[in-house]
Amino acid sequence: VLPKIHIPPPTEKDYLNVLRAYSISKAKRKGQQCEALLSNMLEVAKTAAFYYSQEDRSWTDDRVHDVGMEMIEHNGVDGEGERRWKGWVTESIPKSKAFSIAIKCYAGTTQTESLERILLLNNIHDEFAKCCVPYIHGVYSDDPYVLFHSIKSLRNFQIDQERELGSKWMQKLHKFV
Repeated sequence: VLPKIHIPPPTEKDYLNVLRAYSISKAKRKGQQCEALLSNMLEVAKTAAFYYSQEDRSWTDDRVHDVGMEMIEHNGVDGEGERRWKGWVTESIPKSKAFSIAIKCYAGTTQTESLERILLLNNIHDEFAKCCVPYIHGVYSDDPYVLFHSIKSLRNFQIDQERELGSKWMQKLHKFV
């Protein structure tokens, strides 16, 4: 059974407010909580995109009663409802700003694996930016905020790995600017 969206999902601003609240809090494992929110943002976007794009009416026979979908049925595919649900999808996709706040949360933690998670988030963001750039605005390769918070997360430049990462991220930052 497919999940049905009867109320609009949170807006991008709502997601960013939650991420910012995590970033300034003293909560434990706030980096993991931010990473989980990024994952949930993608799940909401996938659910809305899949559910409302189905052409087979047997899968979505009650979608007319969902918020925004009644406009599509009355106004055709160019109606206000279609624009509304496309907005839900694009607002639920994590943008570069969301990734940068999640990296900031990991940078403020004392976990031993925080650098590994920051590297993972950087790699995910870079791959995500390669896929989304022409279609979704706000996801940029080598985004300065992502790079800035990644550089701030480095603690000891005496360690070769951190020095190499800092040098690489600084070069990317200079190329972007």
